Amino acid sequence: MRYFTINTNGAGSGGDYCFTDQTPDGVTGWYRFLKGDPFGEKAPASGDEVRLRLAADAPGLKLPSLIGNTINMLPVDTKAAATILAHHVGRVEQLPFLLIDHKGRVYSRDYAILHPLERVECLNMDASQVRRSYKGEIKEVTRVVLDRTKEDALFDLCRLGEEPSVYLFSETLVEALEKIGATNFRFQPVESQ
Repeated sequence: MRYFTINTNGAGSGGDYCFTDQTPDGVTGWYRFLKGDPFGEKAPASGDEVRLRLAADAPGLKLPSLIGNTINMLPVDTKAAATILAHHVGRVEQLPFLLIDHKGRVYSRDYAILHPLERVECLNMDASQVRRSYKGEIKEVTRVVLDRTKEDALFDLCRLGEEPSVYLFSETLVEALEKIGATNFRFQPVESQ
């Protein structure tokens, strides 16, 4: 099966779609979105507690299936969320939120941030391009090549174990999102060796 990475910026800040460069209000430890660390009991109890504000310098107001962002989050509408969660995705936290427009008003209540917790180490280290710290730790994976022998361990949506800020979507899930007409998802195919 083929896999894809996603650019959470979506179409970016210059288009018609909503975009944010803000961290969500009401979420303690937003940096957990970068690595897939669970919120657990620190997750807000109510969707009214979490507010995601549109970027001040991004004029787009069209509501997409995925709100483009610079925080590496997956803020998706309820239709896309239901499609994703109907697949083999393992543990995923959901944080419903209020989308706040440029004037500070509630623009939509139809979204949740999906926070995948599954991490699978599946990188082909010989074929991938990896930037390491001086201690040898992986800092960034600039070219993802999956190890074919480890693909059976993958979910339809998970994080790359070696670099958890990278989301992996299966071909099955990508096709399901296309089938419902999901918008603003920018997928990049990943090689496998």
